[in-house]
Amino acid sequence: MWHRSIVCAVSAAFLFFATMASATWAQAPSESTSEKPAALPTILDEPKFVDPAGLMPEKLAAVATADFSGKSLGELVNWLQDQQKLVVILEKSALAEIEVFPTDPVTDRLDNAPIYLLLDRLRFRGLAWYFRDDVLHITSPEAAQQHPVTIPYNLGDLLDAGYDADDLQEVIRGTIALNSWDEVGG
Repeated sequence: MWHRSIVCAVSAAFLFFATMASATWAQAPSESTSEKPAALPTILDEPKFVDPAGLMPEKLAAVATADFSGKSLGELVNWLQDQQKLVVILEKSALAEIEVFPTDPVTDRLDNAPIYLLLDRLRFRGLAWYFRDDVLHITSPEAAQQHPVTIPYNLGDLLDAGYDADDLQEVIRGTIALNSWDEVGG
């Protein structure tokens, strides 16, 4: 009977030591002095939606309702000036080059939506716009490209999360207007 007790005790001890040894082997090795690459920061899924109106100047993000059925470009400009209190420059010489005139129709409507959406839809008429120094310019796409707008973005969160400034710069330059960057100074 004592023989059976010894076998049980030895079996229990063996099982205990085998379990401890496998747990030790399963643990990650302790930190060594060799450098390991830093873990990439996790990008959260939030926010899942960024409202473009938050990136627009306040005057262009204002919500309005208007019907321009059978109206001209000049009447649209008058509405922007009179009703929305915007300073608007209709660049007639640039528009004349693309054969667009203030009397041309711009049938459209705005239903409780930001003004910039109406302006964006002008591109279907071959028009472009830009907003600089609180002045809205309606012009040709070629003329608008001569007036790029600088929009600052806060990248502090990305830098704080461990992203490298040089890598961010490379990504930005590689994805936005590839041929427009001045490599000398940015």
